[in-house]
Amino acid sequence: MGITETDKDNERVPYLNPKDFYGDTLDSWQESWDENLSHYQNLANIIQQSVFIPNKALMLPIAATYMMISSKWSIKCGILFSYGDEGSGKSEIAKIAARLHGQKTLLTPTTTFAGIRNDINGMRWIDPVTKEFEKDGAILCWDNLHTETLERDLKIYQMLLFGYDRNTDKISIANNDGTNIDYYVYCPKIISSVSAIHLVPEFSELIRRIILIPHKKYEKFSPEERREYDGIDINMDRIPFESISWEGFEEKFFVFWNDKTNCQDYVAWRKQLTKKGKKPFTLPPSITSANWTISIDLVVTGLLIGTWKSIQEAVEHIGAYWEYVNFNYLAEGTATIGHLRKLIEQEAGAQLAANELLVNNGLDGQKITIGAQKVKDYLGALQNEGKLDITPRTKDINKLMGSLGWKLTIKGWEQT
Repeated sequence: MGITETDKDNERVPYLNPKDFYGDTLDSWQESWDENLSHYQNLANIIQQSVFIPNKALMLPIAATYMMISSKWSIKCGILFSYGDEGSGKSEIAKIAARLHGQKTLLTPTTTFAGIRNDINGMRWIDPVTKEFEKDGAILCWDNLHTETLERDLKIYQMLLFGYDRNTDKISIANNDGTNIDYYVYCPKIISSVSAIHLVPEFSELIRRIILIPHKKYEKFSPEERREYDGIDINMDRIPFESISWEGFEEKFFVFWNDKTNCQDYVAWRKQLTKKGKKPFTLPPSITSANWTISIDLVVTGLLIGTWKSIQEAVEHIGAYWEYVNFNYLAEGTATIGHLRKLIEQEAGAQLAANELLVNNGLDGQKITIGAQKVKDYLGALQNEGKLDITPRTKDINKLMGSLGWKLTIKGWEQT
């Protein structure tokens, strides 16, 4: 305990440090860790106690495995993107992962590129000047990143864009004397946001690096999603991150990755997944080449920590994940766009068909307008029912409607 002086009589009294008191009263993470279980099983149990994830059977293995990816041993690592409404628990995964890697703070919306650059430099290298030897544990955990940040600061966007691959992660910054300073920004990255970054057309290249974990409030879970949490009291059984003492949690990560056998096995697994010629597994057709590129080190980590028992089991799970995410969140088949198409058909389908006939006969089509309030009310009702994959903010809806050929005017939504 520290010592301080009071203003009265300059007396020296013991400093009462809250950490000394809370350390004895908070439950320890160790109470949730069973040495007889694998790293994956333990991490999955801890995550389940902190946040309820929709489609748990598909998403939980991805989130828990990503936490154990080593920046030192991995080569390509997608960005884990926890996306969802406020109050959906999307920040919890980043908080747990940060503590597992020995990081005690998260980046915030006000964090600058210079701050991020320096953080990665300090986390990743034993000597940040020579950059000869890497440390373990580097990870970037960013809470509530906004699309505006990426639009405003090109350097941050480039850091995310190039930092997924250690072979392309060098960013050169001009110094005041005309020379360039090189920074290497590769490491696992976990981002949480209420912004639908995955639906912004200008971020198409970044979207190819995203491993998306959707979040929503438990009240919006489908009956099937709720059944995965049968027997759990959502009010009493959830353990907030702040109510746990995480002292020493990072040892589970560092001891694991300082085991020579684990590192040898990692290299061996990765070689099997990437060697040329006939491979000992079959990739599901739902996995694109871009999907597979950012999944390899995730799969290798999962095989090592006990997420999956075989390569084929792993790639089948990854295939099911990408099939679900690509259709529901990352492609034109997303739920929100599907509902917008349905509304357009309901409100203007007959007029659109008539206009098509007019145009085919060399005539001009009629101006078509859909009321702005009608679109707003329609999406609001769907959101309340938990049927949307995004929060219908004006900016996001403008972009989605624009992609469907509609623009917002003072009269309403007009076809362009």
